[in-house]
Amino acid sequence: MITSKYHRRRLLPAMLLAMLMLSCYMEAAAVNPNSKEQASDCAVGRMQKPDDMLAALCDREGNQTNVEVTGTGGLDDPVDDGVICVDGIYYVLDPGAMAARVVAKNELNSTYQGRIIIPSSIKVDGREYTVKSIGRRAFAACMELDKVFIPKTVEVVEKRAFESAVIDDIEIEEGSQLKVIEDYGFLFFCKNRGQVVPDHFRLPEGLQEIGVRAFYGAFADFVIPSTVWRMGDLSLAANIKDLFLKWERPVSVPYNILELSGYNDVDYKGSMCPTPVEIHVPSGSLPTYRLTKPWCFFSLDEMPVEEATIYADIAGLRYRLRGNKAVLLPPNEGQYSGDIVLPETVSYNGKEYKLVRTEGAFNNSKVVSVAFPSSVKYVVDDFKYCMELQTVTFPENSRLRFFSAMEGCPKLTEFVFPPSLQVLYGNSMMYLDGLKTIDIPGSVSYIGAYTFVNGALTEVTAHWICPPKMLPNDVFITKSNPRIRVPVGAKKYYEESEAWNKFEIVEDETVEAFVKVYTEGRERVLTLPVDESADYYEFEAFKNGEVVKSQTLSLIKSIRTASANREAATKRIGFDVSSLDDGSYRYRIRAASDTEGLISLFEGTFVVGDDSGVEDVVSDGDTNYDVFDIMGVCIRTNMQEAEIFGLTPGIYILRPVLNANPSNVRKIIVE
Repeated sequence: MITSKYHRRRLLPAMLLAMLMLSCYMEAAAVNPNSKEQASDCAVGRMQKPDDMLAALCDREGNQTNVEVTGTGGLDDPVDDGVICVDGIYYVLDPGAMAARVVAKNELNSTYQGRIIIPSSIKVDGREYTVKSIGRRAFAACMELDKVFIPKTVEVVEKRAFESAVIDDIEIEEGSQLKVIEDYGFLFFCKNRGQVVPDHFRLPEGLQEIGVRAFYGAFADFVIPSTVWRMGDLSLAANIKDLFLKWERPVSVPYNILELSGYNDVDYKGSMCPTPVEIHVPSGSLPTYRLTKPWCFFSLDEMPVEEATIYADIAGLRYRLRGNKAVLLPPNEGQYSGDIVLPETVSYNGKEYKLVRTEGAFNNSKVVSVAFPSSVKYVVDDFKYCMELQTVTFPENSRLRFFSAMEGCPKLTEFVFPPSLQVLYGNSMMYLDGLKTIDIPGSVSYIGAYTFVNGALTEVTAHWICPPKMLPNDVFITKSNPRIRVPVGAKKYYEESEAWNKFEIVEDETVEAFVKVYTEGRERVLTLPVDESADYYEFEAFKNGEVVKSQTLSLIKSIRTASANREAATKRIGFDVSSLDDGSYRYRIRAASDTEGLISLFEGTFVVGDDSGVEDVVSDGDTNYDVFDIMGVCIRTNMQEAEIFGLTPGIYILRPVLNANPSNVRKIIVE
């Protein structure tokens, strides 16, 4: 820890600015809604020869220089012992290896500004040294960097080399020998975009190791070379739109490699709170990735990085088309208005594209209503200051996983999240003065900071037994004091949470828990609503970060909630947790299709051995059954056993209506 007054005086302004930008980014959208240009102003990751750049970096007499600055800043700073300066760049030399490392002027301050072109070698006292690395904190907190050119001779980017730097452009020379990016190595921001780093960053083949939280910011394309064999925790904890993996067979990586920044549960290692990313793998490798964690928890396809991006106007809407997917964008000119019904697919030049994402499409527009199709997974920064917006709807079979940025829509009076939603990002529901009630589905595992701000909410319905961990004072900042309706047995868990206990918590038997436990005697079954488009479910229970229970079920094992109103009962799937000791556990449940891969992913907390969230199953003496054919289709409900044998001859699956433990499901043959 640095405590000198000198250091604090020199770095405090830069640190404050960096922290402010970091805070802004964590809850900002990945797209600038005011930009009509889809191409980035920043060109990070271009691999090219330095000739053109060198030509631009000459002094007034035409002599080549490596640094073009408007002032180095801190000229009175001392130069550390062992540090030399060649053409405005500071180095430490290793005479034994004839190598040079780029460093800061001194340990307290890095004063680089303007354009920096790092040469492949330097001459000192007649001896030539190859530039092999960029040293620890070499460019840290440099706020005025226009361009940094990294020569192909650099093999290592050391810890925090670019931490909190603000850069317009980084160029990596063609044929780069870069092998290691250490922890926090490229944790920089882009100057032209403020808090958002450049769109395109392609790492060179030959790279082997990527450290902890090596990158930050927002990227359009991000390519992991096939040569990478080690990646640290949170190494890609950035806002990446399209991630391209070059491994023919996936390597072992931490589960939290793509975890959202700020989502960190100490009781649950390997959380899968997703960024809105699409992952693309080599041709022919998709089946392997769909069976490999953590990649099976994400949307996967085999689109190559070389696939061209097309911008097209179709039926009055503007799209970005690539592979077989479409992204809705704001129009080139003007704004959308009126009632918008988004299609599930669009056709362009004879090819079909599925709409999976929207990006800032409706900000500052005059839309009155927007109806989303089931195919949209990510709604990113879409509804800011839509003064005429009244309704936004999602279908029951929606695949929406990520929602962010609804702000300043005064006429919006009703909004319903689909039950597939997993991430409610920060700043998502701000200044919605007409919205009085909101229903948060139990599928949500992450709620970001400043989600509900200065609205008029009077009632919030929450479907968790144990609410997800959230920042204690930043989720609800409202002019009102909403009442929180929760499932029976959940009140005490909300009262233990600093994010919820300042509100009135009311248990309501009409609020169904998303995940709950049924019990009879020693048998306990964890259940949740079933998605019939899935072919199977994978369940894992965690204690102190370790898997203590796992189970895979096909939908033929699904069970139905015991309910007085059988017709209105929710179809649910159940997992046997009878072997677990009493206590609190984390769960992760993956619903998947044999053809599509991931359908949905749910995470949260459940409790065993507590009356909260546990429903006893009571037998009335006569056992009735729901009856399924051999294909798993329910053909009759609530039948007495004597009636079953009057069915058409065949094979049937019987599931008890009340004692809904999957272990009691049995098969019979009617002759």
